[in-house]
Amino acid sequence: MHAHIVDLEVVRTPSRRAHSAAHPRHDDQSSGVPFSGADDRPHGPDRSDASWAETWGFAFTGDRVDGLVRLTRVGGDIVWWWTLVRGLPAGMVVVRDDELAPARRAESLELRGDGIWAEVVCETPFEHWGIALEAFGLIVDTPVDEIGDRVPVGLDLEWEVDGDAAAIGDAGEHGYTQLGVLHGEVLVGTERYEIDAPCTRDHSWGAITLPNWPS
Repeated sequence: MHAHIVDLEVVRTPSRRAHSAAHPRHDDQSSGVPFSGADDRPHGPDRSDASWAETWGFAFTGDRVDGLVRLTRVGGDIVWWWTLVRGLPAGMVVVRDDELAPARRAESLELRGDGIWAEVVCETPFEHWGIALEAFGLIVDTPVDEIGDRVPVGLDLEWEVDGDAAAIGDAGEHGYTQLGVLHGEVLVGTERYEIDAPCTRDHSWGAITLPNWPS
C-alpha cells in the first residue's frame, strides 16, 4: 500500500458550520428496511472475521467539479482515507493514506497520522454528516499517478439528506446508500473552492468487498 501524503507543517482547523434547518428523521426508510440511528454510526470490529471491514463514502458530482471522500476501516488495525477532487482550476487533487491507525475511541472517526488529520462526523444519523481534512496531497494527471505537485489540501464539507436510505449488501454484509447534497469548501494551496453538489453517500460493514481506488 502507498500514500499520497507528505509531512504536515502547519495545521489549521476548519471552521464548523451551523447545521441548517432539521430534516425529518428516517427511522423507516422507503426501501422497506428499518434502520435505527445506531446503524449510521461505527460498528465492530469483528476480530474473529478476517474479512470484516467498514466503509463510509461520499461521491459528489457538480456542474464542473466531482470527486469522492472515503474512510474505510480494514479489520480493527488499519484505516484508509481517500480524497479525490476533479475539475478544479488547480487540477486533479488526491489525498490517499492506506496505513492509518484507528482512533482510540471505537465510536470516533477522527484520524491522525504522519501528515494528515481527518474526520467524518455523524451529526444526526441519516440526516447530517460533517467532513474535515487537513493534509498535503498531490496535483496529478490521473488518479493512479504517484508523482505530482505537492500542495496543502483541506476539506470543510457537510452532507445533508435529500432522500431515504436504500439497503444494499448480501449475506454477511450490511449497509445502505442515501442521496443528499454536499456543500462547503475545498482548500487547495491558498485557494478556496465552494462545493454545492448532489452527493450519494454509502455505508456498509461486515464481510464486505473492499472499495477500489478510482482508475
